[in-house]
This record gives sequence, C-alpha cells and structure tokens, in this order.
Amino acid sequence: MLKPNNENSNSLLLATQKSPSNTPLFLHDTLTLSPHSFSTSSPLLLDSQLSNFNLNIHLDYLRVSSSSLTEKSFLCLFSSLFSKVAYTTINKPWHPHPNTPKSKQYQNQTVSKTGIVLGYSKRAKYRGQNTRYVYDIMIDFTGAYFANLSLLEQQNLIYYLNSNWQLKCHRLDVAVDDYSRKLFPVGQMIAAFLKGDNFGFQVIDDSYLDIIDNLLVGTLGIGSRRSQLFIRIYTKHLKFVRWEAELKQREAQKLFDTLSDLTNTTSSSKLHLKDAQIALAHAAFSYIDFRDKSDSISPKNATKARTNQLFFWRSFKQMLFSSLENQTTSNLEVKRLSENA
Repeated sequence: MLKPNNENSNSLLLATQKSPSNTPLFLHDTLTLSPHSFSTSSPLLLDSQLSNFNLNIHLDYLRVSSSSLTEKSFLCLFSSLFSKVAYTTINKPWHPHPNTPKSKQYQNQTVSKTGIVLGYSKRAKYRGQNTRYVYDIMIDFTGAYFANLSLLEQQNLIYYLNSNWQLKCHRLDVAVDDYSRKLFPVGQMIAAFLKGDNFGFQVIDDSYLDIIDNLLVGTLGIGSRRSQLFIRIYTKHLKFVRWEAELKQREAQKLFDTLSDLTNTTSSSKLHLKDAQIALAHAAFSYIDFRDKSDSISPKNATKARTNQLFFWRSFKQMLFSSLENQTTSNLEVKRLSENA
C-alpha cells in the first residue's frame, strides 16, 4: 500500500522486483525507483509520440435489482434472460455479498452458462381479503457475458432493461483494454500521488504490481473498494493492459441512465457507438485527477479550481479521447484483430 511522502519532494516510486514465476506477487521484493527511472519509451510513462493505438472500451459487469415485480413481469424478464440458453436453478438462499444475513438473501438463484446470475424471492402482498404475489430480484451480468457482446449490443441491453423494468443499478464496470500496453501513464500517476498531487482518491495499492522489462505486470489498485469508484489497472493474459473502473451506487446509476438515454435519443447506430464510447471514457477517467499543488499555501486544502492539471495527465486524456474519436472499428473487431496479430 502506497502513501504520499510529504517529507521528501523527491518522492520514490515503489514497485516490485521480478521474482520466479511461481512466486505470488505479494511476496515479491520491493524495488525502489525514482520518478525518472523509466526511459521515455517505457509504457509506464506517457509516450508523446503515440498517436494511434487500438482500444477496446466496453462494459465488463452490471448489477441491477428491482422489488415488487408482478408475476407476469417477472416471468417475462426470466424468459428474456434464459429462454435461449442453458441454465440451472438452485433453490437455496443467495446474495452477491456473502456476509449478507440469510433473512435478506434471495430465496432462489438461476445461473446461465453465458454469465448471467439471477437471484429472486417470491413473497405475498395482502390488500384486504386479496393476496397477490410479487418478486424481488437482483441480476448480475458478468464479464463473461459482456465479452461476447459488441458495445452497441451492450448499450441496447441496458436500454431494454431500463425501458421495460426500470431497474436500479448497483454496479457498472467499464473496461478499457490497451493492446499497445503503452498508453496508461502508471509511473507518472504513482509519482504524482506520492507528491500529493492527486484528487478523487486517497490510496494506491501496489501489493500485486510487478515491473518486468519495463512492462506493467500484475495489478495497481486506485481508491477504496468501498467508494463509488474503484479503479484497477492490470495485465490480462499478457495480451493487453486493462483500465477497469468499478462504479457503484450513484455513479453506476448515472452511467446506466446515460447509456439508456443515448439509445433512446440517437437514431444512427454509428452515433450510438461513438456517444457510448465517449460516455464510458468520461465515467472511467474523469473522476480522478492529478494537479500541481506545489504553489498552494495549504496543499491538503487545495482545490481543482485553483490548481493546474499536470501535463502528463492532460496529454494522456487528450490522446485517449482523440483515439476514440478517430476509431472506426467496433470493440469486438479491435479485440479480434489485436489478439490475432
């Protein structure tokens, strides 16, 4: 776990040293690096010469819920999710959070091989002499499910769910896959954090971070898992580096509604795709910030309005959004071409 070093302006980067492949990352020895230890061509620093790179930006997880669905509405939802896929129903309590008391867990769980998990409870509602049954539900769409959908299909799924059932969104993960492995300025982000030039988060976890041949291997965590936005930057099968933003509660609902509204108001599928890409990028990268607090009388009380954004972060975001604006291939096509290269 990294903490800002307020005593030494020449803050050190803490990464981990390569160790045998069968050694867990958390057992790696500590390697001390200065902010200038990486060459300008290192993927851990922003390469200003990069102008074109393939990005696969997409959803990677969705959790939604609803309460008091009528039996007709529930059966319609169930059919929409499972009528064309193999599934298994498990008649025992379930909840995505394992420490949830059994009294608050869902009575049943239905799981598909495509990566959908539905928890549901049936309960009686009484009105005078009349009794009717309603359903409380929670659905998890996992990364395995989204991996087989284009971004346009992901967006249409959200619109379909929202327009028919007005679901509450609890969690929505945005993934940005960089196949060049040179885009995300990890080294500069850590250096800025150690100097205290960060906004939007208070902690960085490098326990599982490894630097091998100037390449990021492992995972860097940014922020708290209990916050409304938690970020992980990690390698995925060594094919690419993924920036994964886990949005929860208010932030998740905001993006969920935005994607649904875009589908409802945009007529062209190309505009659907472009608008969705930009919306996902804003959600994944706009919450955190890096700004120069050195001229502030009280750096701890510095505000964004009175500080200048650090050059590396401004340049990185400009390159990111420029690449998305110019990218014409779909996320699945980017994935196919890059992984077969």
